[in-house]
Amino acid sequence: MDQFRFVGASGFGIGDGISNTQMLVDELGQDSEYAALLCANLSVEHDGVTYDDWFLPSHEELTLMCQVLHQSGLGDFADTYYWSSSERSSAIALVHNFSDPTELPEAAKTYSAHVRAIRAF
Repeated sequence: MDQFRFVGASGFGIGDGISNTQMLVDELGQDSEYAALLCANLSVEHDGVTYDDWFLPSHEELTLMCQVLHQSGLGDFADTYYWSSSERSSAIALVHNFSDPTELPEAAKTYSAHVRAIRAF
């Protein structure tokens, strides 16, 4: 996988995570492990129902998860960085620091961060 390629997953808003994730998976393929692919391939069975429509959240979706869930003590989030599906350039993607949401949200694509898949419903 060429992790230093700008795929164009530059949507930052609510609702952009689905298309960003699909764009990343379409371009980068299935041959290596990366955040968007981990989310796209996730399948969870609960009460006999399989949920396999997961995606890596956009920057704003991740921000909302931090504000609504994490800051209310919900979701069992760690106080650390989480990847978003939003790219800034060929080497930079956006992250969200759940311990300091005011921190600059950019990180090198080689940075190690947590991944939290979400789904629309």
